[in-house]
Amino acid sequence: MPDLLFEIGAEEIPAGYIEPALAALKSGFENALKSNRLEAKALRTTGTPRRLILHAAGLPSMQESIDMEVAGPPRRVAFDGEGKPTRAAEGFARKNGVDVSEVMLRETDKGEYCYVVTHVEGKPTAEILQGVLSALIETLPFPKSMYWLTPSTRFARPVRSILAIFDKDVVPFEYSGVASGRKTAGHPFLGEDSVSIESADFNAFESALEANKVVADLDKRRDQIESQLAIIYASYGSSHNQPELVEEVKNLVEWPHAIEGSFEEDYLEVPAEVIEAAMMGHQRYFPVRNSDGDLVNKFAFVSNRDGSHDDVIRTGNERVLRARLSDARFFWDEDRKTRLADRVEALKDVLYQVKLGSYYERTERLRSMAGFIADKLGLDEATAGHLDRAAMLCKTDLLTNMVYEFAKLQGVMGRHYALQDGEHAAVANAIEEHYLPKQAAGALPESDIGAFLALAEKADTVSSCFAAGLSPTASQDPYGLRRQTLGIIRILLEKNISISLRAMFEHGLSNLPDSLEVESGVLDQILDFVRDRLNHFFLDAGYRYDLVNAALSAGFENLLDLKARLDAITELSKQNFWTSLVKVVERTFNITKKSQPTGDLCTDLLKEELERAVFHALKENEDEIRSLFEQRDFVAAARRYHDVFAEPIEKFFADVMVLVDDEAIKNNRLLLMKNIHDLIADHLGNLGKEVVLGGEN
Repeated sequence: MPDLLFEIGAEEIPAGYIEPALAALKSGFENALKSNRLEAKALRTTGTPRRLILHAAGLPSMQESIDMEVAGPPRRVAFDGEGKPTRAAEGFARKNGVDVSEVMLRETDKGEYCYVVTHVEGKPTAEILQGVLSALIETLPFPKSMYWLTPSTRFARPVRSILAIFDKDVVPFEYSGVASGRKTAGHPFLGEDSVSIESADFNAFESALEANKVVADLDKRRDQIESQLAIIYASYGSSHNQPELVEEVKNLVEWPHAIEGSFEEDYLEVPAEVIEAAMMGHQRYFPVRNSDGDLVNKFAFVSNRDGSHDDVIRTGNERVLRARLSDARFFWDEDRKTRLADRVEALKDVLYQVKLGSYYERTERLRSMAGFIADKLGLDEATAGHLDRAAMLCKTDLLTNMVYEFAKLQGVMGRHYALQDGEHAAVANAIEEHYLPKQAAGALPESDIGAFLALAEKADTVSSCFAAGLSPTASQDPYGLRRQTLGIIRILLEKNISISLRAMFEHGLSNLPDSLEVESGVLDQILDFVRDRLNHFFLDAGYRYDLVNAALSAGFENLLDLKARLDAITELSKQNFWTSLVKVVERTFNITKKSQPTGDLCTDLLKEELERAVFHALKENEDEIRSLFEQRDFVAAARRYHDVFAEPIEKFFADVMVLVDDEAIKNNRLLLMKNIHDLIADHLGNLGKEVVLGGEN
């Protein structure tokens, strides 16, 4: 069975575009094969900055022929009263290339309808591929596309060649004035401009490219870069820790060759984070540290050349880095001339968000939120003072030259400048940590003050954005509120912080500018959003969905309480009395869910001995059970609840009619059931409504 080799040659495609484009190329081709009744034994894609490659092994030479049923008009339209075909039947037959005598009838739920069976002859695969490959080029998605010749001719970069070979023959088509053929190009400086490929054999194609200084395979280029960097780093007793940079660099070169460079030692007086940002962010260089983890005046970079001109290439890159580091040192020296505390007033001139005011106003909100958290947690005066100081200074480094040049260093430079200003180390560290976590699974603040300030910052962001009508949509979340909310959840749980979410968001909403009219119901919107994030968080952590819903049903204002309840419910679900416990809650829930009993329980209305026994069981044990719940001994409380009520409730429902005609007695019995239900549902969760017995994740 023949293979297909397909390569789109282009001017240099941005590194971040390549792998998503290859994934789209593969999925698009798979869908095209399926829709054309074709199947390949194996598909692979790979690429370089100047080419996207697809290889399909084991394609059939011909498309499969099929017999296909085609539905037509209803019988009443296709045949007259005497059963003779009408012009509608004749037209239907003619359209499908059959005689009218071959039109058949079939009973459907809408009556009898005509149909015919037509034979569709398979086409040569090579003929089908012409349209498929042309369409693939036209439909490949990119974050941004260029167009040339005509506005409809779009691709990431201009297409310069198309290689399309099926077995040993060219698949002929044209795109953007470029005709397909059997020619590819080698390395732009080290290989031949035109390399002829004779067949769709991928190994031969890969070897031909490698002979022309092109490593086509993505993984092979990555491995070469890793091994070359390892040799450089080994001489300093260390290894690189920049896997993401390797992934980017492998898509910047076709013939990777790592080179070591150096810079003057006095640049090491600048903070290491700045030097690394200058290397990695601007130039895609690899910083080098020694065995002690200290930055040294060396760097590694990956060129797109062989080793014949290393000295010239090294000198050029050292010159570029020296200019970058010179700028960084200038920024470092200039920024330190103004203390962070002296920059606070200037925040009034920097807009945070048009509806939410300046960064100064935001800083005041952060200080208020930080003070609220300090008060609720009972922080001592010194800690509360450090937290307020950090909140006042945490946005001032946005005004520095260094952060303007290296935006990713916000917070990091704030810590360095704060220490230079003589601020307390706890304040400096909190300035850096208040942005954490930066990703869903990123590092959390290590210090308590950093955690409190990060919590304040995220709570203010969520509150103010919802109030300003900037809540996320299904497809967009420009202010990162999902990530911010996940940060709040992780900080509260992992740092063991006990505080009311509702109270925190209420405080955030109370701090907003007077000019912002906050619609009613915003707090509920925020809490619904948080509940949804909590659901996802616990599901991702491996908890059962029904148990998560049960725990959430009892509230989630305090996340430590919620987590303890969820863990308890999970543990209870493994106990031998679990089913019996759930049934008690379920029966008391079901009998009361459609009614609204009012008032207080009246002992005079307890007419049956069984209902009096249940009432006394409630009165004698509810304080003990409630106390166990309040002490967060949820498993013991639930066990006690089961032991007290399981048997009496079973007998009660067997022998006592609740929904009697006497409204007073009915209301009293419903109140009894509701009190028993609420005793566990309000403190642990509504097991009767949410739990699926025998349910699994």
